[in-house]
Amino acid sequence: MSQDDSESRTVAENQPDERRADSALENSQSVEIISAYWEGPLPPPTALGQYDDILPGSAERIMRMAEAQASHRIEQERQIIQIENVRVQTEKTSVIGDSRRAYIGLFFAFILSLLIISLAYYAVVWGNPWVGVAAIGINIAGLAGVFVYGTNARRRERERKTDGAE
Repeated sequence: MSQDDSESRTVAENQPDERRADSALENSQSVEIISAYWEGPLPPPTALGQYDDILPGSAERIMRMAEAQASHRIEQERQIIQIENVRVQTEKTSVIGDSRRAYIGLFFAFILSLLIISLAYYAVVWGNPWVGVAAIGINIAGLAGVFVYGTNARRRERERKTDGAE
């Protein structure tokens, strides 16, 4: 062996492993890089077979992993559907409660208006026409105010719902 060969061997032995690997790649004749991709949780059957050839039992592990992922996804979707059903049911209950309160409010407003009109009638009959006219005027103004307020509140609610839906 010549002195140059022993020096190059000594230099190669003193190099870090990465540099030795790089020099080995440079000296090799060809390097084959294989790239594959697929959609979905499972590779194609040929790739599964290759996985199993490299590491026995790995194809079965991949299948179990895909089954576990599918089960998890199904459970998550089931929970989302349950939450949505509860939300819809709560909204229906709220709407029913709002309707009842609205009808009760209308009933009491009607009774109160009849009472005020009756008192205004008796005020006119007993000789106080201005008190009767004032009572009826206040009654009509109050009903008109409630109507305008309710109309504006419903409009704002519709706008809020359409803004939230978009």
